[in-house]
Amino acid sequence: MSTAAVSQAFTPARVASRRRGRPWLGYLVLVALFCVLGPYDLHNRADHEDTQEASVGTLKTIASGQGAAIEEGNIGRRLGVIGLGLFAVTLLWRARRRGELVRVPAATRSLPDRLVMVGVVGYLLIAAGSVTWGEEPGLTARRVFVFLILCLTAYALARVWSLADFMVFIIVACGAMLMASLGLDVVRGAFHPASSEYRLAGLTHPNSHAIEASAVVIAAVCAMRLEPERRRLYAWVAVVGVVLLLLTRSRTALVGMVVGIAAVPMLTVRRRQVVFAVLGLVAVVIVATVFLPDMVNDAKQALLLGRSQQTADVGTLTGRTDLWEALLLYVRRRPLLGYGFDAFWTPDHIEAVTVDQGWLVSHAHSTYIENLLNLGMAGLAAFVLSIVAGIWAAARRVRQSAGSAESAFALTALVWLAASMVTEAIMPQTHYGSLIGMVVLAWLVVPHAAPRTN
Repeated sequence: MSTAAVSQAFTPARVASRRRGRPWLGYLVLVALFCVLGPYDLHNRADHEDTQEASVGTLKTIASGQGAAIEEGNIGRRLGVIGLGLFAVTLLWRARRRGELVRVPAATRSLPDRLVMVGVVGYLLIAAGSVTWGEEPGLTARRVFVFLILCLTAYALARVWSLADFMVFIIVACGAMLMASLGLDVVRGAFHPASSEYRLAGLTHPNSHAIEASAVVIAAVCAMRLEPERRRLYAWVAVVGVVLLLLTRSRTALVGMVVGIAAVPMLTVRRRQVVFAVLGLVAVVIVATVFLPDMVNDAKQALLLGRSQQTADVGTLTGRTDLWEALLLYVRRRPLLGYGFDAFWTPDHIEAVTVDQGWLVSHAHSTYIENLLNLGMAGLAAFVLSIVAGIWAAARRVRQSAGSAESAFALTALVWLAASMVTEAIMPQTHYGSLIGMVVLAWLVVPHAAPRTN
């Protein structure tokens, strides 16, 4: 596949109207709110390292502390949720006063757009209804409230900001978290990129930073063609994002990012190029088959991304397959509607699963299994429908708009999330990865602003 073909796939659509510059004040406020709401902790690296070789007794103590924190909540997080709600309401109110909230007849929505709405609304209803059947109604109600505020924020951003504005926000917000985390590692003397044990984890778990780095790369690649005058700047941002992603040593995020970025070119390149790509892949397979005995060890090391075998077992996906097998036993007890929205991980469940697995576990390490635990098969079906229909709707727009940058970003982001969520719990957490998915889904089905130009 040629470089020109990939570039053409991300060619922007013509801008319909000329508007003011980027909403920098909104960026600043939203970054500040997510600093409180996100999974960030200045002492994260010490906590992460302390659980690696813990005994059963220590694991029980850590799990109990984690469970107690969930039950008690956090006053700063509560204030952050209220602030996020006020931010969303203010954004919509100001846009309404300025006459920026456009209306589009419902009849213009396509079948995939309608399916996205069905999936999203169905998921919202099941999540809200789970308060009545969840094991912990109080915890479920709190989580549903936070989720609804996040949904309101995603709706407001999709209606008031253009997706181009949102791309720049992702670069600024995720980039700031990544650089702050890198700076903390350097200041603490923990930055040892040549070591197989090092992973970027200054503020949060390396896998969370990997999601942010992937988002930066995807947003920068799409923004390169959206603003040609800043193409070189965005290219450097993408390069830095890739370097930071490699420092997290996250295989899931890397594979998901590659799959996402490849989605748009595969839809828009000429058939001849696709044929050449397929032939090249066949040639690689043949060569690998002939020289396989000598390549297995090298390939295995490559899959580890520099991590040691003890901390990154490829066969079990770093312990995930064992965890999923254990969690499916809980699913069988409540298969249809689950344990309540984002409410499976009670103190008892955290302790039981942690002791069983031998390492601290507070989520399923898979968005799909997480949804299956919380909302059962009904919730998982609605969630999958939203994502699949969203990919369909975004792909349709890419074809219709000759690969516009905004449509390309929507498709790339959804494909990236769909792949990454297999082994990571992303949606609907209060994290940038979750916000990206929710804003893109909202952008596909609600009237939204035109791209901004400077």
